[in-house]
Amino acid sequence: ASYTTSRGKVASNTFSLGGGVTVNDIVQIRDSFLDVRYRSANAQAQTLNTTSSVLGSIENILDETKTDGLGSTLGDFYKQLQILSDNAGNVEFSNIARSSAQKIVETLHQYASQLDNIRQQNEYDLGVVVGDVNSLINKISSLNDTIKSEKLFGSVSNELLDTRNSYLDKLSGYLNIEVTPKDDGTVSI
Repeated sequence: ASYTTSRGKVASNTFSLGGGVTVNDIVQIRDSFLDVRYRSANAQAQTLNTTSSVLGSIENILDETKTDGLGSTLGDFYKQLQILSDNAGNVEFSNIARSSAQKIVETLHQYASQLDNIRQQNEYDLGVVVGDVNSLINKISSLNDTIKSEKLFGSVSNELLDTRNSYLDKLSGYLNIEVTPKDDGTVSI
């Protein structure tokens, strides 16, 4: 290569440019401490979200501020009992008190029916979750087998590791899991 110096002379050197970079390996770098913390926090967050959702549904049913609920019907029944005690023996007032008691029973039956609907929905949701958990466990197991065989041949795909970590993160949203890496590239849950 030649170049011009500040004095106008042409100088020549023999050097090489653009020798390139040699890449020996691309590895996945993960912080196991952060993985453990994330998965633990994810399990806890999902548990709290589910609990909040169920309690919110129950609150909507038992909310006394938006509807005339049990408190209102109990208050009316108490009032009718007071009137009946002042008018003992009067059939008309005893029928009114009985009608008020029937409203309490109807309100309790309505609450029971709505709470049973919440229970049924949660049982259905739990069935879906069990299916998702089983599917994720099967996918992780299959990836473990593939990663183990690739490691035996000396090449582990980072995409496989990323996919397995993604499945482990999803699984941690359903269960509080502990992941233990093994020497053969697999993990134990």
